[in-house]
Amino acid sequence: MKFLKKGIFLFLFIYLLVLPTELVSAHAYLENSNPADQSHIQTAPKKVTLVFNEEIEADFPLIEVKNSKGEQMKTGKTSVSKKNNHIVETTLPDDLKPDVYAVSWRVVSADGHAVSGVLSFKLGDTKATFQETAVPVSGADLPSSSIQKALLYIGFSLFIGMLVFGFGLYPRSERMPEIVVQRLKKLTVAALILLGVAIILQVFVQTSITTGVSIVESIQPANLSAFLTETKTGYIWLSEFVVWIVLAIFTIIMFAKNKQWGWFALLTESILIAYLIFTKAQNGHAAASADKIISLTADILHMVAASVWVGGIVVLLFALRRTPEAKRIWGRFAVIAMIAVASILASGLLMAVMNIGQMANLFTTNYGKLLLFKIGLFLFMALLGLAHYVYLKLKKEKLPFKTILVELIIGTAILIVASALTNVQTPPPAAPKTYDETITAESQKAKINLRIAPATVGQNQFIVTFLSANGAIKTDLQQVTITTKSAKTDEKATFQAELVNEKQYFAEGLYINQTGKWEVTVHGLTKDFTDINQTFTINIKQ
Repeated sequence: MKFLKKGIFLFLFIYLLVLPTELVSAHAYLENSNPADQSHIQTAPKKVTLVFNEEIEADFPLIEVKNSKGEQMKTGKTSVSKKNNHIVETTLPDDLKPDVYAVSWRVVSADGHAVSGVLSFKLGDTKATFQETAVPVSGADLPSSSIQKALLYIGFSLFIGMLVFGFGLYPRSERMPEIVVQRLKKLTVAALILLGVAIILQVFVQTSITTGVSIVESIQPANLSAFLTETKTGYIWLSEFVVWIVLAIFTIIMFAKNKQWGWFALLTESILIAYLIFTKAQNGHAAASADKIISLTADILHMVAASVWVGGIVVLLFALRRTPEAKRIWGRFAVIAMIAVASILASGLLMAVMNIGQMANLFTTNYGKLLLFKIGLFLFMALLGLAHYVYLKLKKEKLPFKTILVELIIGTAILIVASALTNVQTPPPAAPKTYDETITAESQKAKINLRIAPATVGQNQFIVTFLSANGAIKTDLQQVTITTKSAKTDEKATFQAELVNEKQYFAEGLYINQTGKWEVTVHGLTKDFTDINQTFTINIKQ
């Protein structure tokens, strides 16, 4: 009992240790905007456009524009573009006067986390100067989110550990001792309570994140109603709550009728818990990935494998203590644990590569450092598990319960670190590359060089250089037009490029508004009415 108390103390200590002092809820990054931050423009655009590197949820996006006196301008409704969910925009009034304007914005990214910021621009001739402004961001809700996910992960582990035990970890041909059944029943009830508390707490956390209110204000019926009835995340939460109710009632009935270990009960509970795991994956880093199928699959596999490993240890340690079957069942579990460890390793490496981006980010970002800590705990736990496997193979003595308990504590700590990682800002994406290609013009000996910077969705610069057959730069064109066409939607935009620096033709604007394959056609008309045309194909990934 003393050892258990020490274990609990260590568990809490690790939780406080790994929880960052400054957690950042932002998981999407603002890539560019129109107007650009700190820009000086002479003519006001019709709307403010923000372009992010991730999909943005249509739930309560907000853009506010204020002048240098702090007066709020009347703007249109803020919305996520229907053509591209990376873009958020709002219309500006037609009568904006020369001044410095601050644009504050707040959105919820696809992984369910809020991100906010401020940019400013100067309009026309004004004596007003740029001022540093900041949007107050409350960090009080972030620990609540980490605690909620920790409870959820531990609940998953306990329930899945029980399912593994029933599916065959304990030989199905043998009747379980009554004391083992009663212990499993208590563990299952504990798992259902943890899952229920986590799901109920989730509605307040997500209301706070989505609507922008504090965790205390999220309890108010008006805020809860707005979240549950006006957002996709709210509908998903309602389905999670219903599934949890069904799971709890069904499992309790199966235990009461002594049918819990039948195939019907186990398979039904597996389907219900699988749905909860799937919806959890929709509200994390994986949901914001460009390769959703791969990232969601890896995330689900990672969660299930970790639950099998940690949950299996909990169930065996508690349900089989001081029973003659303990060592035999532990030997069977060792094989399952090794498969789980291999799955954790494979899925974890894949997710780390997708989230980290560059190796240097492991050592220079909060996310990378916390991930390294998690990897260290995982390796330590894996070594302990291997030692236990070897011990059980070579020795015929009693089980080493003290070191198994240490393995369990480390496993639980890993789940807590994982819950904290979901609220730590992932490293920023690598700077987008510039598209640069030279192609011989159609039916001409001349060549056309096209540069698009950056080669991403949003505000782009198009720089065109015409070259003669001998490589000399041509500037004897009376007109240069560029047409962008999306292969996905056939959407087109045509605009003119103007001669700059006596060498290149330049245009700038929001002409690439979604990811996917684009055709960019450059049409040049010389002074003797000769056409110089070519179509470039570019794949926009972000």
